[in-house]
Amino acid sequence: MKKCGKCGAVQNDERTTCIDCGAVLGSPLDEISAENAEAELNGRLDNLSEKTEDFYVSASDRILGIISIVLAVVLIIILN
Repeated sequence: MKKCGKCGAVQNDERTTCIDCGAVLGSPLDEISAENAEAELNGRLDNLSEKTEDFYVSASDRILGIISIVLAVVLIIILN
């Protein structure tokens, strides 16, 4: 594994330039750094896979939606 010094993207050892930003890549990472980079990448992928539901809504957005609905109902009641 190689890590781009400009954008931080992890690349294949066979690449000489970064596929993301076009910068020239240096030497491959040592084993420990490669394992750490792979673990970080897997963690990011796991987080993304949890958000691939068709109707994914974060907790803060749900709370904001509920508050908005309650306030709209209260406003309608007050205006009538």
